[in-house]
Amino acid sequence: MILYLLGFLACALVIFVAAKITYKQVLNISEIFNVPTFLVSLLLVAFSTSTPELFVGVSSALRDVPSFSLGNIFGANIINLTFVAGIVILLSKKPLNLHENISLSRIMLTFAIASTPVFLVLDGTLSRIDGLILLSLYIFYVYWVLKKHKEDTAEIKQLRERDIGKATKSILLFALGIILLVGGSEAIITIAERASIVYSITPFVMGVFAIAFSTCLPEIMFGIRVALEQKPELSAGDLIGSSAVNAAGILGIVAIISPITPKVLSTVLITGFFGIFVFLLYFLTSVKTEVTRVWGVWLLVLYFVFVSFNFILHSGPSSAIM
Repeated sequence: MILYLLGFLACALVIFVAAKITYKQVLNISEIFNVPTFLVSLLLVAFSTSTPELFVGVSSALRDVPSFSLGNIFGANIINLTFVAGIVILLSKKPLNLHENISLSRIMLTFAIASTPVFLVLDGTLSRIDGLILLSLYIFYVYWVLKKHKEDTAEIKQLRERDIGKATKSILLFALGIILLVGGSEAIITIAERASIVYSITPFVMGVFAIAFSTCLPEIMFGIRVALEQKPELSAGDLIGSSAVNAAGILGIVAIISPITPKVLSTVLITGFFGIFVFLLYFLTSVKTEVTRVWGVWLLVLYFVFVSFNFILHSGPSSAIM
């Protein structure tokens, strides 16, 4: 057990460092091209912090164990919207006004997209057709965001000659980050695959907890940083945007590469509908005036209730088949 835990921690560290490198270089490149702030916060930051989930997903699909990715995506969305959001709200000295920073229509669209995989897997399989549906939804999401802020995208400029050196350096560092992500993702899937066999844990459950927490480190660190800087709205945009990237973009790609058929559908549905419940809370909260620290405490409690319930569920006599 200790060796597997140390292995997870080492891989998580590699993934965290790699994600930090890619995130920083994406911001550098966006600054060189003068990409509008809204585009950085709504799309680039969300996609950059989701790169661990992307590479873990592709790696698990190529190894023909895509259930790791399904668990990772469901688990990551729950961790982001409960544990990470709770920490951000508690660390921030000022209340968060969701309705002022994130439109109700965007929360509704993200809620619909993040909920779609749960309903698509009701038949027991997330097929390639389902993957195409999810990927199409993500493309529509990106198109919708760009169209909604079309006037701002006109500010994007052509690369100036004096910026070529900076751009080249950023692209090379970005490539280094991608290489580290590939290596870390391959390693963590290998460890998870072996641990799931040794301890009779299904890939989905392993993905929901061990892998998801490892791949959520970028969101955790980004959230803590912006909360201490008293800019919690940046983390809110990242967490909600990441949910759309994870549920539609990444899961769509994984399902297209390798259809997902979880061993225990009931476990998947319990986790999935818990995630829908969390999104519903965000939807209801978005019409409130302020999100205070009391809400942050409740989010943390909600996550620990989820963890405790799953621990009880999988520690009984039938846990070996879960």
